[in-house]
Amino acid sequence: LFSLPGCQAGGKEDDWTITDLRLLDPVDSPDPQADILALYSRTRASNLEIRIDLLTLPTEPGVDLEVLFITDEKEISLTLPAQGSPHISDWSYGLHVTYAGDSDLDTITLKLNRLLIPPEVSLQVNSYLPGQAQPLDSTAVVGVQAPPPAGTAGVLLAFWDVFPAATPAQALRRWQGAHTGPYGRGHGLSILLRSVEKYEIPVFLLDLLNPASLAALQFTDGALAQVQRLVADGLVTLPGSACGQPADVALAFSRQSALDFGLPASPFLHTCGSGLQPGYNYQFIPLEDSSHLARVDDSMLIPLPSTEDVQPAGEGPSLDVRRQLVEAALSPDPADFVTLGGSLPNSAWASSDQAAASLAWLAGHPWINPLDAQDLMNSSFAVEVDLSPAVPPAANPWLDELRAAPDNAISDLAWQMNLLLTSPVTDSNLLALRQVYAGQVGILLTAAA
Repeated sequence: LFSLPGCQAGGKEDDWTITDLRLLDPVDSPDPQADILALYSRTRASNLEIRIDLLTLPTEPGVDLEVLFITDEKEISLTLPAQGSPHISDWSYGLHVTYAGDSDLDTITLKLNRLLIPPEVSLQVNSYLPGQAQPLDSTAVVGVQAPPPAGTAGVLLAFWDVFPAATPAQALRRWQGAHTGPYGRGHGLSILLRSVEKYEIPVFLLDLLNPASLAALQFTDGALAQVQRLVADGLVTLPGSACGQPADVALAFSRQSALDFGLPASPFLHTCGSGLQPGYNYQFIPLEDSSHLARVDDSMLIPLPSTEDVQPAGEGPSLDVRRQLVEAALSPDPADFVTLGGSLPNSAWASSDQAAASLAWLAGHPWINPLDAQDLMNSSFAVEVDLSPAVPPAANPWLDELRAAPDNAISDLAWQMNLLLTSPVTDSNLLALRQVYAGQVGILLTAAA
């Protein structure tokens, strides 16, 4: 008897683990939905369960899959056609099979009565265009009790411009706004954090440790408590932030704001384009190679995501990102990993449609290893590099007066205004607007005096 529930969206399959993995397969098929990524097997009670990961599984599949069960005596074929009824060649009277596809995680799961299957059986999976005899993709033959492959795909999720809060309106919009983000929909830091907590995918929020952002979180219902909880759980890492000029003053405000809002000091630093800073062994910085850690003297350098192929697609990570993850898992270089993220206001990782789907996809594939702070600190892989000299900051007309200002709360506001106006920006219109607002620093200095 054969039961076909059909392709249906499933929940988070966190019960599949890396120990269930039997093989990883390269991305080498001309048709994405025919590309087999991974094969798993495990026993549960009286069942042999088999899972197949595909590069993509549409809700209406367009390829046939064939699972071969291979023993010394014979070879049994289970065919899962794109259209029509599944078929299994005769193995044993009474063999019962169930089948389900999950188009959210792009997986197919089979359950068979293991008592009717030889314990030393091997598996092979092939994919075909309907009516074609030549497979589009084929895995190697692997035993159902074979050890898992050694490689996994490390993935680092890092974001900047995490929660700009120059005005109350901007803070509300960047926490959870409507008609915003790259697709003009629901978008914001709160959407990303909910998915991080639900799917337990660690992320690095590179510039949240600043006075304006943390003050705005305090006045957003439950936001600061949520961030504190995720930091304590190791799911969110908040580096010190050297954004704005001079960098040492920006870093001092970042450290103090962490202390003021009950957040731990961090061994990590986001340089915000200001060059390497003394006193930090782990610094996020743009590197030509975004797939490896680097080292200069005693500092480990952590790459920022490149601008290419870092956005999720409509349902989960883009096909290009998935290919990068498979390549990293199969790479002979154990230091190879994938860096994703970017500027959060421009990132679909915080979109209402993409955040949960993308993080669920990462969490649902055991051969993907999301990296947290401890993973980076424990890594022994780093390539020595020579960095280009940092671009000197633009002249600051208020710097001497800021340094000479009296020590009071309004001087702090003048410094914070200055740091906001001198933080890195690529938008020429915003840069011109900041120049118009530069005189605000002088007004605050007068009030401070």
